[in-house]
Amino acid sequence: MFYVNHVDHLENHSTWRTYERGLRELTLLEAPKSIIREYKYKAARDCFLAFADLMLDGKLKVAPFHEIIASNFEAIAKGECNRLIVSCPPRSGKSMLSQVFVSWLLGRDEQTQHIIASYGQQLSNRFHRGIIGYLKHKSFSRVFPEWSGFEPDSKYDMRGGGYILSTSVGGVLTGFTAGSKSMDSPGVGALVIDDPLKSSDSKAALQGLESFWGEQASTRRTNRWAQVLIGTRFHERDLHGVLMDSDGLWDEEENPTGWRWINIPGVCENEANDPLGRKNGETHWPSNPVFTSEMLKSQKRAMGSSAFAALYQGTPTAAEGAIIKAGWLNRLIDDEIPTDFDVTYLSLDTAFSEKQEADESVICVAGYKKDDPENVYIRELIHGRWSFPDLIAMVEQAQKYYRAKFMCIEQAASGQSLIQVLERETKIHLHKFKPLKSKTIRLQTVAPLFEAGRVKFCDGEWTDGFFKEITTFPHVPHDDQTDAVVWALTYFQFHLDTNARGETSLSRGHSSRRSLDQFTEITQNDNKRRGRRNMFGAGSAGEAYRLGAETRTTRRSTDLRFDQGTRFEFSLTSLSLDF
Repeated sequence: MFYVNHVDHLENHSTWRTYERGLRELTLLEAPKSIIREYKYKAARDCFLAFADLMLDGKLKVAPFHEIIASNFEAIAKGECNRLIVSCPPRSGKSMLSQVFVSWLLGRDEQTQHIIASYGQQLSNRFHRGIIGYLKHKSFSRVFPEWSGFEPDSKYDMRGGGYILSTSVGGVLTGFTAGSKSMDSPGVGALVIDDPLKSSDSKAALQGLESFWGEQASTRRTNRWAQVLIGTRFHERDLHGVLMDSDGLWDEEENPTGWRWINIPGVCENEANDPLGRKNGETHWPSNPVFTSEMLKSQKRAMGSSAFAALYQGTPTAAEGAIIKAGWLNRLIDDEIPTDFDVTYLSLDTAFSEKQEADESVICVAGYKKDDPENVYIRELIHGRWSFPDLIAMVEQAQKYYRAKFMCIEQAASGQSLIQVLERETKIHLHKFKPLKSKTIRLQTVAPLFEAGRVKFCDGEWTDGFFKEITTFPHVPHDDQTDAVVWALTYFQFHLDTNARGETSLSRGHSSRRSLDQFTEITQNDNKRRGRRNMFGAGSAGEAYRLGAETRTTRRSTDLRFDQGTRFEFSLTSLSLDF
C-alpha cells in the first residue's frame, strides 16, 4: 500500500500522467477519433482525473496537488485506504473533485451507498445536485455502460441498491450507512464531509460538529466503507484537528487505522518539507490568477497572519495572549503627527453613569488623508463618566473642535438614546452600526489593519492607557476605549479603505444601517462573484469549473501498435488498456 503525499511520487503513481502520455502517443500516430474516444472512456474507469475531465467536457487542467488528491481517491476506490483528510485553500476545486468522486464510485459499483454532509443543508443539496448532474452526463454511460440508473421517481436510490443521502452537519443519519449493499460487492461506499464549518466564530458550532461525528457520522459504516473529510481549516479544534488528535495519522505498521492527511499549503514556507517540492514563496496553483504570489500576499495582509495560516496554510494555531500585539501599535510623536486631515470623524462607545465602578463613555477622533489612503489616524480618545446631558455636550464640543464631518455610533441601548437626541436636535451626520457579533470578533476583524501598521496613533496623554487596554483585551475590566477605536476602524475598513473597496467614498449625510456582519457578508459575496469570473472567464453559470495549471510531464517508454486501424494496445506501469 503506497501513500501518495508528495509530488515526487507522481511520476510512478499518477494515472493522470499515464493517461496523458497515451493521448499524446495516439495523436502522434494520427489515431482515428473513434479510437481516441474509446481510449478516454476506458481509461476513465480507473483514472479518476480522466473521468473528471470527461465530466467537465474536456476542460480540466490539472495542477500537481490535484494529482496527489486524485491518487488518494483512487486508493480509496481500490480498498487500499478508508480514512482520508484533505485540507487546502478555499476555491481550489476540492468540492468539485469530491462531487465527481462520489459519482465515479457509483459508476464503478451502483450497489455502493454514500452519505454527503456539509455545514448547511443548502450546501449539501447543492453538492447532491452536482453528483446527480455528473451521473446524468452524456459521457457517464459511455464510461460505465452497465449503469442501470435511478429507481423510478427517485434522485437518491439506485436500481442496483445504492443511494446518495445528503444532509447537514447535525442532521439525523438513523437508518443510513456508508458502504456497500452486498458483502461480495467490489465497490466502496463513502461518508464524505465537505466543508463542515462555515467559520470558526462559534464555539457551539465546533462542539456540535464534534458531537455529530462522535454520535452519528463515525458509526455510519458497513463493509467496504470509506470516510473522507475535505475542506478548509478554520480552527485548531475543527473536525480535522479533532480526528487527527483522537485517531492519529496513518502508519502502515504503527497505526493502520489512522487518517491519511493531505495538506496543501497555499504558499510554500518550508522548502525542505513541502508536498509540492516548491521554493519558499511559491503558491500551490501559480497559473490561476486567484493564487498568484501577489494575490496571496494581499490576502494575508487583508485577513492577518493568524487567519491566513488556518485558511490558506492548513495550520491553525491556538490563540495565545492578546489579539493585538504591542509591536503592532504605531505611535506618532511631535513632527510625525499630521497637521491637516481631509476627513475627521468621531466614533462613540457610550455609557450614561457618573459612578466610579461604571464603564466610561469614549469619543474616538479618527482622521483620514487622501494623499495617504493606506492609513487611518487615531487623533484623540476622550473618555469619562458623564451623565447623559454632559455626554451630549461633550459630543457636540468634540464635533465642533475637530470639525468632524460625521459620527459612528453603535445602535445599542445607550447609543440608541443618544442617536435619537442628536437626530432631533442637531445637524450632525450619523453612521449607525448594529453589532451582531461579539467584541472579540469585531476586534479580530480589524486586527489585520494593526498588524500591517496601517493604524497610526497620534501621541497624547491617552495613548499609554489605551495601549495597555488593547494589548490585554479581552482580559481587562473595561474595554470602552478599544470598542470606540474598533468602530472607527470598521468605518474606515468598509467606507474609506481603497485596498478593500477599490474606491474612496467621502460622502456626507449617509446614514448606514448595515451592521459590521452585513458588511463582511457583502464583501465576501463580492469576492466570491469576482472569483467565479476569474475561474470561469466569461462568468457564465453554464461553464464548467476549471482546474488550471499545467502538469509537468516526463516521457516514458510505451507500447503502441495499430493493426490495420482496428486494434490498439496501450500499456504503461499504472494503466493497461486493450481495445
